[in-house]
Amino acid sequence: MNHRFVAMAAFLSLLGSSPPASATTFPAVGGSGDAAAVDTCPAGMYLIGLKGRTGAWIDQVQIVCAPVTPAVYGTGFNQNPVSGGTGPKWFGPTRGGAGGGPAESDCKFGAVVTGAEIRLTPGKQVVLAYLPCSFLGGSFPQVPGGNVSTVEFGGPSQGPGYVNLGANNCPAGEFATGFQIHYGKDVNAMGLICAAPPPPPPATVAAAPPPAPAVFKQTGALKIPGKVFDSAFEAGIDIPGGDY
Repeated sequence: MNHRFVAMAAFLSLLGSSPPASATTFPAVGGSGDAAAVDTCPAGMYLIGLKGRTGAWIDQVQIVCAPVTPAVYGTGFNQNPVSGGTGPKWFGPTRGGAGGGPAESDCKFGAVVTGAEIRLTPGKQVVLAYLPCSFLGGSFPQVPGGNVSTVEFGGPSQGPGYVNLGANNCPAGEFATGFQIHYGKDVNAMGLICAAPPPPPPATVAAAPPPAPAVFKQTGALKIPGKVFDSAFEAGIDIPGGDY
């Protein structure tokens, strides 16, 4: 076997492969529950909210995802977005029990989740998921990483013995795409999952059109390769000095 050829082929394959998109997964801190799941948004979608059932704490949770396009801002006083937005929602599997009542909380239109602050009861049920949201792009006053709205999903924010686990924020250039979840009849732990958006597809370059055929200025006749002279005169006309 030609080892030099094999090494060169391996090197070329590395050149042709694209590096994996960066991703960050925060641990699901809290109770172990009866089961564990990793729920992430479909390709091309971002985490925009949570849906499920809540009461004194979070009884059931689903991730809410959607395709989101970057916002572009006008120049008005309120700097309202003039483009960008949120597409149709996609809901993940239900995790947890049937207690409490139905609830849903989502980011502002055109924004995505960029972090998570989870609070636990002394019994290690998730009582509140507080998720900051930001736009994918834009200009002052909303910039990537700046909060424009929040997802507040769960029960009361304060109570005896509640434990605030602190903020888990997606690194610069990444946005939330899901959660690790521990659950049983309640939701017991949640850990945020972040990922970088996929790179845009390569730009296509249109082929240049073929050159137009050359013509004689006087007659408009086409120049045909191999012919020395073209004439727009009819055959049979006698031109002095002409050889027809």
